[in-house]
Amino acid sequence: MLEPQIAALRAAQREQGELDLPESIAYYFKTLYGVKGTDALDQKNIMDAFDYNRGRNGIQMPFAIVAKEFVLIESPTRTVYLPINEGAVLCEQLQSGQRNRTLYRKLGPYSVEVYKEQYEALYQAGALIPVDERSSVLTSLTWYDRETGLKSDAQGGQGLFVG
Repeated sequence: MLEPQIAALRAAQREQGELDLPESIAYYFKTLYGVKGTDALDQKNIMDAFDYNRGRNGIQMPFAIVAKEFVLIESPTRTVYLPINEGAVLCEQLQSGQRNRTLYRKLGPYSVEVYKEQYEALYQAGALIPVDERSSVLTSLTWYDRETGLKSDAQGGQGLFVG
């Protein structure tokens, strides 16, 4: 998966020497997109959505549609918000329907990213209250330990390891 990036980095280092120079960075991207092709720059055709003659779904400036389609870093994770301390009040606000940038920023320290499988297992165990398609609030802190974090095996139950 990372081979094109590594090859472009090595080529830039070989040709430019110092990697922290603007010329080296430009060479890296020129090499990378020479290998991957210019289509790799806009795989979801975001730029076409803002073409006045095209738009997206009949909308000339489809900001809301593009916001849902565009993700800077594609990740197979989902967010679980933890009702700990101030996070409990913030989770209640989220569950009541409030959705804004300020709330999400405040919730940052009270969030955990989990892979889809772990998320699904927690959901099946009744440990999550969905907020939207990619995030939920933890129903009970019995699923969370301040020292070890979110329980990773909801399907098999909880276990204690005594040393």
